[in-house]
This record gives sequence, C-alpha cells and structure tokens, in this order.
Amino acid sequence: MEQYNRSFVIDTLHINGELTQGENIADIGGVAIAFEAFKKTEEGRSTEKIDGLTPDQRFFIAYAEIWRSKWRPEFERRIVMTNPHSTPKYRVNNPISDNPAFYEAFDVKPGDKMYRSDSLRARGLVKYSGIVFLIHLSCFRNEAGQVFLEVQAPGDRVNNEEDPLYPFFYMHIN
Repeated sequence: MEQYNRSFVIDTLHINGELTQGENIADIGGVAIAFEAFKKTEEGRSTEKIDGLTPDQRFFIAYAEIWRSKWRPEFERRIVMTNPHSTPKYRVNNPISDNPAFYEAFDVKPGDKMYRSDSLRARGLVKYSGIVFLIHLSCFRNEAGQVFLEVQAPGDRVNNEEDPLYPFFYMHIN
C-alpha cells in the first residue's frame, strides 16, 4: 500500500493505496502470473532477439503498451480521488518494478529510475484483509497445439480430499 501512496500523479496528489489496494494486488499478481505463463511457452523460452529486444523485454514493453493513455489533469485528479484503480502509469511502473524478471530483462541497477530496493518490492504471497492468497500455476498444450494457463488455489477439503489444490481458472494464451 505504501508503494502506491508514494506514487505521485499530479504535484502533491498521489495514488490512494488503501482505495486501490485490491486492484493493485491484482495488477502485481497478474503481471507475475502472465510472465510465468509466458516463460512456459516456446516464445518465452526462446533467446531470439527481434528488433534488438529479447523475448522478456518484449513481454514487459507489450504490458506497458496496453496501458498507454493521455488524460487531462482534471480527469486524472477525479480518477485518483474516486476510482479503485491506480492510474495507467502506476498500473505499469509499480507492478513491473516489483518483478525480479524486469530487473534482469533490462539490467536495472540501483540509481536507475525504475529501480526499487528489494525491501520495497511486493512479495509472492499477498496478505489481504487477513487472507493469504497462494496459487499454483501450470501451463499445458492440448492436442490442437493451443497453450492454456491453469491457475489453482487452495481447495475445499470436504470436496477434494485427494488434492488440496483444485483448478479454478483456465486461460487460453495463444
């Protein structure tokens, strides 16, 4: 939450980390899940550069490009004060600067603008409203060659005594 409270949008106006907490967690987790799924694809395991960029660099650039926008200051102020989503700049910069793969992909070092010390980065397990979210990811390819991401969460022991994890989300990623 503090990371977002230090994210200034206009002058002294900053993101309200408490208001945006749930969506911020989703953004941080979403980037991590998407990157992990990407690394399980043939393209994600490749080292081939395209236009001088590695696959990992292209992943983070593509993520940033989906949030590209231009807002008027008065609209941005209203969004910051009332909307449970962070502004696009911080929906990109904060989640990727929490991801160790971003540092590796772009060789980000202390002193660089996007550098955030380890102690200030969000971690893998997220505790939100007293609940710890722990997920397991797997990626598979079906007979037709389609790649799917499977996300599993702690299961209900009554209905699923064999396996404490059960699939609750499948996403087609190619």
